[in-house]
Amino acid sequence: MATHTSTSSSTDTAADTPITNSDETSAYAENDPSLLSGLAQSANLAFEKESVERRVAWALSQLPGPKVVVSDFGLESAALLHLAAQAQSDIPVLLIDTGYLYPETYRYAEQLREALALNLHIYRPSMSSARQEAKFGKLWTQGEQGMQTYRRLNKLEPLKRALLDFSARTWLQESTREAGGDAVEPVVMASGRLRVSPLLDWTAEELGAYLERHGLPTHPLAERGYMRIGDVHAGDRHRAGA
Repeated sequence: MATHTSTSSSTDTAADTPITNSDETSAYAENDPSLLSGLAQSANLAFEKESVERRVAWALSQLPGPKVVVSDFGLESAALLHLAAQAQSDIPVLLIDTGYLYPETYRYAEQLREALALNLHIYRPSMSSARQEAKFGKLWTQGEQGMQTYRRLNKLEPLKRALLDFSARTWLQESTREAGGDAVEPVVMASGRLRVSPLLDWTAEELGAYLERHGLPTHPLAERGYMRIGDVHAGDRHRAGA
């Protein structure tokens, strides 16, 4: 496990039956935005008929690399991390540690790291939470403008740095529509990269069935009724019925 700081590179693993042909995939390596957009559209059409397992395997073998997984070690994390590790055991997994994660999340991340032998890299904001609060106060209590500053400092800045460190051109995330994810389609362009949400249309029941089928642990806060798990100051807003 690394806390950043440093980088590593990943090795692609081939999947069966690519959705696009090799010439088309090679063309996207030029990182032309219009070509990337076209690849995203093609992938979304194909993904409608593909299982989550094949979505992940195809994304890791066919989309432009390097590739990484960005995980918040929340409710959906074990499923995607297991799927990704099955397809590419050494894929870098990036955790953005805002400094405000639940204690249970830190313990869960360590549990999954050991269970799945994850190539985990932890990124933190350039400005510590203590310094932020001394300088700005509690940003999450300061309305929309405060939350925008909070997200920029604690999430966007370390995420941008992490993706740059790994030269990532494709990244996988755990977003689902049912949990309030912001992705419109499974594959979208984001800041000149492809962002893939293989679990986007999964329900909580499908997620639970996958975890049970593969003997994967659930996040400790799930048993306490949390529907989404982010930072501690979100509190009961992420609990069922809140």
